[in-house]
Amino acid sequence: MAVLSPGAMFAGYVVEDVIARGGMGVVYRARETRPDRAVALKVVAPELAADAAFRTRFLRECQLAAAIEHPHVVPVLRVGEDDAQLFIAMRLIRGSDLASVIRTDGRLAPARMVRIMEHVADALDAAHAQGLVHRDVKPANILVERHGETEHAFLTDFGLTKNINSRSGVTSTGMIVGTVDYMAPEQIEGKQLDARTDIYSLGCVLFEGLTGQVPYPLESQAARMWAHIATPSPSLSDVIGGDLNHFDPIIKRALAKAPGDRFASAGELARAFAEALVADQPPTTRPPPDVTVPSPVTAPAPPSTPAPVPTSTPEPATTPAAAVTTSVRAGRRKPRARLRALGAAVAVIAAIAIVVAVISGSGGGSGGPVGASHPREAATTPHALANAWLAAFNAGHNATAAALWGTPAGAQIDFPADSAHFRTTPEVEAWTAEQGCRLLQEGPITTSGSVATVEVTATIPRTSPGARACNVIGTRSTYRFTTRSSHITGLASVLTPETTVFDWLVLRNAGNDALSAKLWSAPATIATVLPTATFRLRTASGIEQFWAHRGCIYTEQGDVTLRGAILTVRIARGGTRPSPTVGPCTETGTTFVAHVTVTGRHITKLVETGESS
Repeated sequence: MAVLSPGAMFAGYVVEDVIARGGMGVVYRARETRPDRAVALKVVAPELAADAAFRTRFLRECQLAAAIEHPHVVPVLRVGEDDAQLFIAMRLIRGSDLASVIRTDGRLAPARMVRIMEHVADALDAAHAQGLVHRDVKPANILVERHGETEHAFLTDFGLTKNINSRSGVTSTGMIVGTVDYMAPEQIEGKQLDARTDIYSLGCVLFEGLTGQVPYPLESQAARMWAHIATPSPSLSDVIGGDLNHFDPIIKRALAKAPGDRFASAGELARAFAEALVADQPPTTRPPPDVTVPSPVTAPAPPSTPAPVPTSTPEPATTPAAAVTTSVRAGRRKPRARLRALGAAVAVIAAIAIVVAVISGSGGGSGGPVGASHPREAATTPHALANAWLAAFNAGHNATAAALWGTPAGAQIDFPADSAHFRTTPEVEAWTAEQGCRLLQEGPITTSGSVATVEVTATIPRTSPGARACNVIGTRSTYRFTTRSSHITGLASVLTPETTVFDWLVLRNAGNDALSAKLWSAPATIATVLPTATFRLRTASGIEQFWAHRGCIYTEQGDVTLRGAILTVRIARGGTRPSPTVGPCTETGTTFVAHVTVTGRHITKLVETGESS
């Protein structure tokens, strides 16, 4: 958005300088003429203000936020719009935001963090008591104003609040509101939000204040979002040694993946932290009774109608960083629903809803989870061999899994294209050890003659020495085991046209052009509408290069149809892919109908046509 210059007039305010910029807009230091006073003026980004639903919700919820009168909430002075641009004017705080304080001072002393946490927790509890969820609690939204030797903390940016009874953290435009490093798992997943969502974010703030770094300092946004969902909460001792390890239980509870395992209120979190600090001090240094210490924050009474609690999911084993970076795929049950889950996340960062669905939708099918035992069934039938191999494979028992194979044997895994021909049992074992993903069974194993068939979904990385990173998390395939006598002689996995196209969309939206190109055959044909052009690509590198320069996110809209080998889907462009080689998306809001031809295991043609097709 265009930045207002100093001296410019906007909605009765004279702009003086830029204070900050963010995804929601620009904050200016400005001066109100009547009465004459300095204010912080936030002007919302035009692309958000242009959405009618966002506009209505923004104005309504800002009015609710303005009603929060609290000493630790930055007062909202005015909310409105001028020349179709939304704005919110707030009291100008003479101080620094906590993010700047941490950058300047580094790790903050626990006693200093206690005071800040108490102030912010008190403000959050006041908001929660009115049925509001802040959704963007982070150091940049905590302002610290110094008065002599004391500090006064304010929580700001209540313009992003959401009513606690709203369905989820996803806007009608498909955007997840919040900041990646402080997002609760349910916020990333687009589930129901409540006060505990803010408590998770406040726990992230506490962790950063004590350590000087965010809980998951990974390279990509996709990796960090996956970590919030699937990686166990970090400990202070892992980052700064054992000096503060007595605070680790507080961090662990505040950053619990399941909302029900967190503190019941922000005040409860602040009290626990304050109590741990006092208990840590030697008796001779503890404050006497007449010395003021951080006072407990009174928790608000729960709402008369509690917000639904998001379904909790068990924490998987820690995901290696290499796997986290590429593990951005969606667990799936119905292609249409999966593509829509993708659309909810890609406006903030592509491919994140993808991670989300792996965690929220990976329950076993009617056949039970992989590894369900059949104690009375010897591993001789095709069914028993397939079941025994899956159980040993997921347990990381590579030698046991390999012993079920005969030699020679062959394996063909459809994504990424991976074929292997084995002459010896050690070769089978080595191949088994290298496979990076666990396999979640999605239905019963069926048999036809010597072939056992089962649907599986790639899930969390295997904990096998030598295993590769699981970079196809969420890929759903049909595994066909060919057997002879009491051994497996071949394994082939097959993607359907729907999952092939969905996997390609997921990967290109995530900026993973090399991996997405593997789902295409070369030569291939791509005909585009904007601009009108036809490309005949002869090599895999040509396909990769073509998609590497397409900057927009593609989101499925409406029903997906399949006739023969051609899948038809209406796609909307919106937002920019997180790829370093592309510029901003200049076609946001445009739509087209894609006719995608899938031949065998690969996409061979994509033709974009007008919406009337």
